[in-house]
Amino acid sequence: MALHPFVSKVVLIFSKGFSDHFSSVSPTTADLPPPNFPELDCSFQFRPIEEVDVVVALNRLQVSKASGVDDIRASILRVTAPAIARSLYNLFNLSLHSGVVPREWKAAKGCQDHPCS
Repeated sequence: MALHPFVSKVVLIFSKGFSDHFSSVSPTTADLPPPNFPELDCSFQFRPIEEVDVVVALNRLQVSKASGVDDIRASILRVTAPAIARSLYNLFNLSLHSGVVPREWKAAKGCQDHPCS
């Protein structure tokens, strides 16, 4: 839908007025000193995961939720937490240390209908 010619002219007048005003009250970038950004330490590291972190996370799993792509129910993970925590702890720390996340860990199971099964 095209604007009425009068409205188009008013819009042009206002935009030119705003442009003229703000270009006159603000210095140009050539008049400004160069930015002085502080040096930043851009290093980042994950803290190693502790075995107790794995046990706590496994015990917080909601048993009412559906299993993931591995089809292991949360109730099984909670019951077996003391036996599997050390192995999971080692795997997670190896992944963090090497920077490699296994493809299977990136997979997800989804569904459109509720509840998922």
